[in-house]
Amino acid sequence: ELGGVHEPEPWFKDEPKRWYLSGNYNFPLNAAIAERSILDTPIVVDFKQSYMMSLILRVDVTAKFIWIIREPVPCIKSMVQSKFYGETDNEGENILEPWSGWSDLDTRLDKCIWYYRTVNEHILKYKRWISAVYFTEDLEQHENEYPIKKWLFTEEELTRIHDKCDPIYQTARELKI
Repeated sequence: ELGGVHEPEPWFKDEPKRWYLSGNYNFPLNAAIAERSILDTPIVVDFKQSYMMSLILRVDVTAKFIWIIREPVPCIKSMVQSKFYGETDNEGENILEPWSGWSDLDTRLDKCIWYYRTVNEHILKYKRWISAVYFTEDLEQHENEYPIKKWLFTEEELTRIHDKCDPIYQTARELKI
């Protein structure tokens, strides 16, 4: 919808996560980012790029970012329904996790809340390079829409989502460029 391409080749698997956890700028992602930077498209969309922004800026000093953010409850509902940190992604093997790892007490919901906050807080650190902010609910269409399933969070779960995620979403609303 914004005139870009979604997850073009070279396709990332667990490399962005491993780079984020290592912080090693010599990690072999530079060539893949360089390949993406010369694609004939104004926008490359890939949620895994969100936590590699400093590496992207090292490879392409002219890079600008568009922050696309979704309301917390529908976003986390979608993540839980699509089995983030579960069957669809090898128990989270390819997506971000805390440096200290997960506790045995962390539920899928806890992990999705953590992911939403961490990625969006990380993006906010690069607001100097953000050229636009879009809200998923304002876009006419977007990919990865899953069939609507009856799914209700408990009041306690909704409170946790709102308490942990609403502040970063509100910051994005205030930043809207």
